[in-house]
Amino acid sequence: MQNRHPLIQLLKYTAPHKFKFILACISSVLNKLCDIVPEVLIGIAIDVVVNQQHSVIAKLSGIQDPYTQLYFVGVLTVILWILESVFEYCYLILWRSLAQNYTTCTAYGNLYPFTTTRFGIL
Repeated sequence: MQNRHPLIQLLKYTAPHKFKFILACISSVLNKLCDIVPEVLIGIAIDVVVNQQHSVIAKLSGIQDPYTQLYFVGVLTVILWILESVFEYCYLILWRSLAQNYTTCTAYGNLYPFTTTRFGIL
């Protein structure tokens, strides 16, 4: 038996579910990005308070009123929290589904070959 890297073995087992695997990876990355961005928005909010009409938001969006800029940052924060929750839900469902498929393929496919064909598990 060859000693291959565990990640290569995992990718071999997920080959039939490649699309779901890619979606799970993308959802994980997008969730982490949405998790990091609120810290950047806190820095932008501090920039609005300190620089007011000369802040980054004022330069990029053209909004001059500091209160409106802060509302804008607040709305972006809420949108990012919602997106983070959606992506977290997606990656949890996708990774659990892949783990279930992997367990079914390895346990029933190797231990009980008659069960997979008889009951249509795979």
